[in-house]
Amino acid sequence: MVAIVLAAFFTYQRARDEANALFDVQLQQTAASITGMPLAAPQIAFHGEASTPLVVQVWDRDGVQVFRSQPTQEAPARAAPGFATLPGKDGAWRVYSVLANGQVIQVGQPLAARNELATSMAWRTTLPLMLIAPLLALFIWFAIERALAPLARLTGAVGKRSADELAPLDNRGWPQEVSPLVAALNDLLAKLKAALFAQRAFVADAAHELRTPLAALHLQAQLAERATDSAERDAAGTLTLGS
Repeated sequence: MVAIVLAAFFTYQRARDEANALFDVQLQQTAASITGMPLAAPQIAFHGEASTPLVVQVWDRDGVQVFRSQPTQEAPARAAPGFATLPGKDGAWRVYSVLANGQVIQVGQPLAARNELATSMAWRTTLPLMLIAPLLALFIWFAIERALAPLARLTGAVGKRSADELAPLDNRGWPQEVSPLVAALNDLLAKLKAALFAQRAFVADAAHELRTPLAALHLQAQLAERATDSAERDAAGTLTLGS
């Protein structure tokens, strides 16, 4: 956020300076057209790249052109007062005309030059953010990687355990954000350990309870096998059940 704010501030300052320079030239051209003091083909150049030539023309009451700031430069025809887009030999022009003191004063600029300037300013506006974006992405990746490192360590600690290893995890050395997860895992391991102990105790008790009836049935079977007649077999069964 700090980097974006700084980039936006410097970008705003630079764009404002360039726009103010353009407006200064427009004021110079307008003043020259009104006072009848033409400038020597003034132009504005932004760092030697995009130029925006302005052509000022003045017509009198009879429609005769009495002033033209750049005689060698192509200029559009006279237009009605206000803004207008006029065709030209080398492309369209954007002009603004005003009626003052019985004269028509018109300031024109090629659309190609305007588009070039707009593209240049837009590029210069976004260039700082484009340069900062990879740095921000790298920083965010590093921060996330570092922040998730404890989770990767916790994953490895849990993944290395066997099914019957239910000892609690060491709760020391974990970040504050991971400590609740470690505590929850230890609580779960404690519950699993208690459930496994109860299951084993139940199986042991069940085996002990079944051991005596099975022994009696085994003894009854042996006596019945040794009996020579049905009376002895019945007596063996009665004896075993009674005991």
